Order: sequence, then C-alpha cells, then structure tokens
Amino acid sequence: MPQPKGAKGKVTIIEIADAAGVSKSTVSLVLTGRGSVRPETRQHVLQTMRSLGYVYNRGAANLRNAQSRIVGLVLNDLSNPFFAEFAIGVEKVLQMAGYVAFMANTAESVVRQEQVMQMMREHGAGGVILCPALDTRAEHLDWAESAETALLVAIRRLPGVEASLVVPAMSAVLALSDRPTAVVCYNDVVAIGAMLAAARRGLVVGRDIAIVGFDDTSEARHVSPALTTIAIDPVGLGERAAAMLLDRITNPSAKPDVFVGSVDLIIRESCGAYHRALSAAG
Repeated sequence: MPQPKGAKGKVTIIEIADAAGVSKSTVSLVLTGRGSVRPETRQHVLQTMRSLGYVYNRGAANLRNAQSRIVGLVLNDLSNPFFAEFAIGVEKVLQMAGYVAFMANTAESVVRQEQVMQMMREHGAGGVILCPALDTRAEHLDWAESAETALLVAIRRLPGVEASLVVPAMSAVLALSDRPTAVVCYNDVVAIGAMLAAARRGLVVGRDIAIVGFDDTSEARHVSPALTTIAIDPVGLGERAAAMLLDRITNPSAKPDVFVGSVDLIIRESCGAYHRALSAAG
C-alpha cells in the first residue's frame, strides 16, 4: 500500500482513489454517504482509507456543507418572459428554505452551459436547476450520475439523463380522450413546445389542433407550421415607461398618466385560419 504523499503527511482523496483504483468522486461519495455506491466498492474504499491512516475531517466537511446552501439556476433564454417568471418561482421557494439562487443565462449555448455548470459545482452549489440549451445531449450531463451536486432538468426533456424533471403538461392534455381542439399558450416558447408535443402524437398543427402563442418572437415565423401569435412591442413599452418616469421626475406635481400598448394578432398556419384569412383578404 503506498505511503501518504500529501502536504504535512496527510492523505488526500486523490491518493485514496489511486490506491483503491476508483475515481475521486467515488471516494467523495463514500465519505459523505451521499449518492449510490455498490456495497463492495464502499467497503474496499473504507479499507483503503484505514490502511493509509486517513482521518475524515468532519468539522471541515460541515463547514463546506454550510456553504452549499446555494442552488444554481441555469436558464437557456433569460430574455424570454417565461423564464423570468420561472426564475421568480424558483427563487421564492429557495428563499423560504434558506437557499440562495445563483443564476446564469446560457443564451442557448451548450458551451456556455457547460462552463457555468462547472463553475457552480466548483463553488459548492448544493444543486442545479437546468433549463437545457438547444442541442444539449445526455452525455453533457454524465457527471450527474455520481456527483454530489443534485440536478433537476426543467422545461425541455433530455432522454437518457438520470435527473428529476419538470416540464409543460401538453403531452398529458393531448392524451385525454376528449382532447382540446385549440390551445392558447402563455408565450411563444410554450406554444412551440406544444406544437412539438402535438407532432409527436401524429397530430397536424393547424388541421387537427389549433395553437396560438404570445410575443411574436423571431422563432414564431420560422417554425413549421408558422405560429399564430399576439405581437407586442416590448422595446416601445420600455421607451414609453422611461419617458413617463422622466416626466414624473421633472414634473412631480403632474397628474399620473396611464399608457396601454397596442397588440396585433398575427395569423399564421398554426391556428388553421391562415389560408381562410388570405382568401378573405384577396
């Protein structure tokens, strides 16, 4: 059995892993009692620790655990109002439980997603809630099977990933014996997800079921069939809000004003009325 090589003669987890022929994460799981380790592997690692004279510093471990009341929240598109609302709900529950949310936006980049999740794990996050970026594959999350950091996947399903899951209920709705013939969604992201769920059940959107979104994002016009949606002008609303606030600052005695922005119904193929609208317009 190799002799301790760590600083001041202390045995390190890496040395235990090398001596036992297992990974560092396996040794860590044995020490903390978390995760799934085969009984024979656990006994082998414990025997190796005893042979090397390893002493578990529980005081230091408790200190590390005290610092892990942080949960990473990795969002794929924070510019979308849906995910802003989702983050509010997450933070509300975490705050009540004494946890703090460490939030990051990947902007649909798998590379950025891997970077921020690695940083969160290195900083001792107790868990990560991940809204996966497009093109995320199961192998990107292989670490979840043995890591001490808990993982929950939200909004988008990732087949093959061993993690808890929170998604939209469209699949359950479509499975009803008396399924709806039309769906109006909170925003375009949810609507596009509903379209994918309908397609997986062999339904033709715009013929078998009508789907409408809200936002008129750039994706709405490029999906197939193109998404019927409600168009708003968030930039214009922001500009008007700033102008109205500045007016109140410079004229504090002025009467409060109210502005209601306009919206437009953009008819496309997903609602089934597109061709009828074209015929009427012609």
